[in-house]
Amino acid sequence: MTLEVYRKVTEDLLLSPEISGVTGAYSPGNYGGSRYRPTVNAGNVENKGLEFQISYNDNFSKNFSFNTSFNVSTVENKVLFVASENGFEQGGSFGITGSFPSRMEAGLPLGYFYGYRVLGVFQSNEEVTASAITNEHTSMGDLKFADLSGPDGTSDGVIDEYDRTYLGDPIPDVTLGFNIGFNYKNIDFSTSLYASIGNDMIRDYEHRDEPLTNRGAFLLDRWSLTNQESLNPKVSLVQTPSTRNFSDYFVEDASYLRIQNIQIGYFFAQDWVRNTGIDKLRVYATMNNLYTFTNYSGFDPSASSGNPIGAGIDKGFYPLARTCMLGLNLKF
Repeated sequence: MTLEVYRKVTEDLLLSPEISGVTGAYSPGNYGGSRYRPTVNAGNVENKGLEFQISYNDNFSKNFSFNTSFNVSTVENKVLFVASENGFEQGGSFGITGSFPSRMEAGLPLGYFYGYRVLGVFQSNEEVTASAITNEHTSMGDLKFADLSGPDGTSDGVIDEYDRTYLGDPIPDVTLGFNIGFNYKNIDFSTSLYASIGNDMIRDYEHRDEPLTNRGAFLLDRWSLTNQESLNPKVSLVQTPSTRNFSDYFVEDASYLRIQNIQIGYFFAQDWVRNTGIDKLRVYATMNNLYTFTNYSGFDPSASSGNPIGAGIDKGFYPLARTCMLGLNLKF
């Protein structure tokens, strides 16, 4: 059994921060996206937490042995420093508009989600008129965003950049691993499980691809005059404030428990295989990615682009395949 407490500070992360155009290093404008900014060492990140592991194995008899191990890790991720004129760096992309849903900002987790909070769905045009909205195209059936702030730090009756806020982050609070195996006479068995708890995910595939593909079944429960209790906004042939603006409507808890591997094998008796010129013969069957327990709506709760500022954005990646294999182990 082991228990470790850790703290690690990663310095000089490679980033592409905002740089004034007068330096000649970067020219702002429509053609000056992050692809054209110089890459510099411009950020420090702290990770701290604890790691606990316990294992056990025993030979109960000459015919039966057993082993198991369990580990749990916690992590608290925080950005310590960002060298940017704005005090933050944006990343990731959301929908066709390509807006930035992720941020790196001091005091917050790396790549946290930044957008609007949803209060519900507008039930009438009178409610729209009496509420803060993003633009004149908002109508009943659209998402209702929270008016959190304004230029002076208080709500101002307008939904704009001042109302965007922290919506979650893709970094799990806890990860767990569990392994178990046993041997009984000529039979052996092993399995491994993995769990990620507290990681959030953006359903960008829902926003980006649905106009071009079959619609998700959740749209059967979309808002309409005959279904005003729905939490899903109305469907439109054009982009609406509900779909154009990134909000926590598209953010979902993606915690999961996955059976990563199961294997069962059988050793043939030595007296039998020696007659064939083989010292040892084992046959086995393995199944990988057997099943994932999750409430996440997408195909894969572990989907990610791998980008530090832009992780946890599900763009409809092909899900992990379940594979089955049969094999032989031979020793001559």
